[in-house]
Amino acid sequence: MTETRRILKLKPTPFDHGFWVGLKQWRFAARTTYLIADRSLTIRDGSDEIAIDVAAIEEVSRLGADVLIHQGGTTHRLRFLRDAEAVSDVLRTLSETLRKPSTPPRNVPTMGSERLNDLVGLWQQGLISEAEYEAEKRHFS
Repeated sequence: MTETRRILKLKPTPFDHGFWVGLKQWRFAARTTYLIADRSLTIRDGSDEIAIDVAAIEEVSRLGADVLIHQGGTTHRLRFLRDAEAVSDVLRTLSETLRKPSTPPRNVPTMGSERLNDLVGLWQQGLISEAEYEAEKRHFS
């Protein structure tokens, strides 16, 4: 079974706060990319890359247009996001979903076990003899 891996690629969007601040923000935005996949978050800043396991995220919060991700004593900051609220909601939901224990599959009786149960029922009701029961039961071993 192949794992579906959807990827959401986000680019920072600088806000105009004057020429020099805007220039710094544009330089940061030009070299930074955030990739959100099914189980991971990757922060690429130029040649540096940080991979974060989404299931290990402890808390997601917002600070203006930034999203703060708290993981094991470390805080990662996704800066200058156009829709920081939606990104934080997606990361929070994804993290909570991955941390939930998966429910074990229900025990679905197989065709053989259903037939064996029917055979036991016939034998208990006296509709077949002990010898017939033992002969048929050998087919299920």
